[in-house]
Amino acid sequence: CVLETTQQQWLIEKTPGSVTVPRAFEPLLATCTLTGYAKKHVTIEAQTRGRAYGNILLLGIPALVDTATGAGYEYSPDHLELTLERIKP
Repeated sequence: CVLETTQQQWLIEKTPGSVTVPRAFEPLLATCTLTGYAKKHVTIEAQTRGRAYGNILLLGIPALVDTATGAGYEYSPDHLELTLERIKP
């Protein structure tokens, strides 16, 4: 499986497996392939974390930092389980 944003890419060679993906505003694309099975694509959208709204109330400065660093966002769900379908001969 390959997880990727426009900035980075992570490879999971064996499943089950895990990887730590830093927070970012952009979507995360997961693509899994296995010989004899159909390729599977899933897109996970970034969501605004609750603390980001509170930071706006603090004169907006923490919110600007969270936006710049990606800390104000999170991917949900925080784990992904994909089932590949066997290609019929």
